[in-house]
Amino acid sequence: MSTVEEIKSAIKELPYDEYPELNDWISDRNCHDWDQQLLQDSESGALHFLLDEAKKEAGNGLKGFKWTRPDQGFGNIISPLITL
Repeated sequence: MSTVEEIKSAIKELPYDEYPELNDWISDRNCHDWDQQLLQDSESGALHFLLDEAKKEAGNGLKGFKWTRPDQGFGNIISPLITL
């Protein structure tokens, strides 16, 4: 595997018109890694504190919302669901 310095040097040698392709690949990789980390944190319960804080702050001001957590049967979603 190349070192970061070798990769930087190779990037400097790329034709300018190939930068967008490289940039897109790096961006896609970052997004994928972020999604995987978020999914892992969600499944492990590491993000439940955010939902608990939101519920606490919302108080009675959001009576039309039903707050759910993944461990309450809605998969990997941490979001308010509008109840009719």
